[in-house]
Amino acid sequence: PNIRKVRANVDGTAKRINVCARCLRSGYVERAL
Repeated sequence: PNIRKVRANVDGTAKRINVCARCLRSGYVERAL
């Protein structure tokens, strides 16, 4: 249940993807502004 739907930069474009909360804290994805 720790899946978050966030806007992240994927290949230079901002997309809404599902990432785990632990991945967000560990810097696995880059948050889009």
